[in-house]
Amino acid sequence: MQGLGIEAAPDESDMASPETYIGYERARNLSSPDAVQPDKAASYQIPSTPQLNHLVLGSGATDQAIRFRVRIDGHEPGSDHGVDSDGHGAGVVREQRLYQLIRQTGAVDEHTFTIEFLDPGVQAYSFTFG
Repeated sequence: MQGLGIEAAPDESDMASPETYIGYERARNLSSPDAVQPDKAASYQIPSTPQLNHLVLGSGATDQAIRFRVRIDGHEPGSDHGVDSDGHGAGVVREQRLYQLIRQTGAVDEHTFTIEFLDPGVQAYSFTFG
């Protein structure tokens, strides 16, 4: 039996990036040129050229709906949307779990992914690609 949606197998021949945790305790592969500032507020710089290559999310309050919008190269994902977003890139976080935001339908290529949270209170844990 072949998995569908979030359970579908990735294109393993194009997996090129490791899982990235949010937060310094398990952080690996930080691409910001700035050093980690544990236990205090800090601003980090985005690298001028992002490195090549599902997001685990949760909401702080039970059943709180947190809206988000995703983009690929600044555009709506269209048919490349994931199980948890629509063709316009819109989605909602309601519980703590893995969210599939993008699922490319064509050949895998380099893209810039962005996510914008439209409501406060989101908790983000790790990104995975592939």
